[in-house]
Amino acid sequence: MSSRMRIAGLVSLVLVLLAAGAVLWFGDMETEFGWFAYAPLDQQSAPGILLVTGRRQVALLLSLIGLVLLSGLVGFVVGRRSKPDSSV
Repeated sequence: MSSRMRIAGLVSLVLVLLAAGAVLWFGDMETEFGWFAYAPLDQQSAPGILLVTGRRQVALLLSLIGLVLLSGLVGFVVGRRSKPDSSV
């Protein structure tokens, strides 16, 4: 198997991992409303809270693996292109 096919395979794997991470992260967009007895005053702003569910943790993990593979692949390709000529 040639190195170009390996690189193309890794690129496709990276794209699949990043796409799966994005689908898992943004696919869980349902909002739950609940009643509570305390509400902040009008002058106070409630802090934004982002709940990281198990599904979103998997999305972050897949995206992180994809980005690590992408950075390694870019480093490999750049290092291969800048290889010094041994015929000197």
